[in-house]
Amino acid sequence: PPVATLPLQIPLPPDQVDALRAAAAASGSFPALPAVILSATATLGYALRPVYGYMLAAAAVYFAALMIGSGLYWPQDVAAGIIMGVAGCSLGLLTLHPLRESWRRLAIQFQIKPALLYPAGFVFLLEMANGFPALTWIINGVLDRVLPGV
Repeated sequence: PPVATLPLQIPLPPDQVDALRAAAAASGSFPALPAVILSATATLGYALRPVYGYMLAAAAVYFAALMIGSGLYWPQDVAAGIIMGVAGCSLGLLTLHPLRESWRRLAIQFQIKPALLYPAGFVFLLEMANGFPALTWIINGVLDRVLPGV
């Protein structure tokens, strides 16, 4: 079970914290999305400048301890989230290198016409707010073709 006895400060009333703990315990195991985001950000920061990566990694470790210590996430969920964030960002960075010239041309278009990014940003935020249903649909479709019957 999560380590819920650590003396961490949470800016929520105790009755809300207890309700969140109960909901987390009832929902079962799943990768912690905040851990995915924080670890991917730290990985990208490291790729840009190692000192950024170290600072962001320290923040990610702090928030991971806070998530576990508050009892909102299981330790294995946070660990799975960290692995997913680092692996996903690393894979993205490896894929980016061969496509660098194409990305450069696209970036130039966005510099010339920055308004092109507004709809893309809106769609991304909408998709993120709804739990990435379209991305999940695409991944499930690919997995069904690659691993049928699994």
